[in-house]
Amino acid sequence: RKEETSYQGIIEWDVSSHTDTLTRYKMNYPNHAEDFQTMFESMQVLRNTMYSSSPRSGRYSDQVPVVFRKIEAICYDIYTSTGTVASTKMRVIDFVVEIEAAELLQRFAQNNFKDFYKMGREQDNDDSSSEDESWENYSCLRRLLVTVQNFADLHDGFCSASAKAGVVPMCLENIVRLDRENDNWQSGDDESKPLQLIDTCLGILHNISRRLRDRELFVDSEKTLLHFAKVQETGVPALLCLAYLVNEDTNHLISADENLLCFI
Repeated sequence: RKEETSYQGIIEWDVSSHTDTLTRYKMNYPNHAEDFQTMFESMQVLRNTMYSSSPRSGRYSDQVPVVFRKIEAICYDIYTSTGTVASTKMRVIDFVVEIEAAELLQRFAQNNFKDFYKMGREQDNDDSSSEDESWENYSCLRRLLVTVQNFADLHDGFCSASAKAGVVPMCLENIVRLDRENDNWQSGDDESKPLQLIDTCLGILHNISRRLRDRELFVDSEKTLLHFAKVQETGVPALLCLAYLVNEDTNHLISADENLLCFI
């Protein structure tokens, strides 16, 4: 089965070019110099990890969880700020967009999805896949997707960059595959791996659809989203996403479904 898709291009993250961008942002917004540096170093770690000579072991190194914790702290700080302070802190995400973080995060996520499926097959075949390594892969993938979701929740420019990088088809293709390859995910507990990954991908899709309002990014996605809208565990984010995409041509998909109307 062919797993490569059109949005899986190699991202050569240009350190020298982005170093100049870092210097410029630090000069223009010195109050946020520490956050700029943290974001730059975080992307550098992800880039180096992804292109390491042994990516599978390196991808789950101790550095990667630390990177996501630092990014989550900065996002939370921006999210909880108000007024003028919040406005100036958004320059940090402007910087993230300019150093092509969306493209890097998309590629890193797609690589981790590949490992997630591969480890699942190995475990199904009683192969030697380590349970600890499998958990590290899932944990890394989940936190990576949450990072994309948080950035997309805060910033139009990051949503646009993510859309150009192929985040929308990546999320749609993977929620379909997770649904197809995990029969019991709908009836599992709230902490089940497929449910958590599907839910986070739907959150990303919702943020992009809400901020960009561009149906062209979601061509032929209505039936997929409608499927998840009928599932109690994923119904809310799928419905919220559909709310920005349904028009006169696709409205019948919702209005003709009595089960969905009861759920609403």
